[in-house]
Amino acid sequence: MNQHHTQLTFVAIASLVGALACADVDLADFEDDRMEAMDETTKAIDAVIAGRDPTIAPYDIDALLLDLKWTEQYFANKGNAPDAVQHAQTAQKSAAALGDALTQKDYDAAFLEFRALKRSCRNCHDVYKPPSL
Repeated sequence: MNQHHTQLTFVAIASLVGALACADVDLADFEDDRMEAMDETTKAIDAVIAGRDPTIAPYDIDALLLDLKWTEQYFANKGNAPDAVQHAQTAQKSAAALGDALTQKDYDAAFLEFRALKRSCRNCHDVYKPPSL
């Protein structure tokens, strides 16, 4: 088996393990409105970066960070979703760096941090987001 196939096999196994872990996490008490608010905020930030519009309110980044911290704590309290906790922590780091880049009007850096933020969100959603959302 070549290295490429080995990597693909590892990714497939990791995805399966993550999906099985999700089956053990009860998300009935998750605040869907919070996730929708984060989605709306990231859409607004995306527009700011695309338009190189310096009018982003620091409140948007602060609200995003607050919601990501809540998400981290939510999954930490579940006790059986350490990867979700890690995704939330990684997203917080990217969001903070994104805020700094926007403050400095460094839209290239903002774009990279925004991509990293979205990647963290997507990685978590791939395992934990219920199909109905």
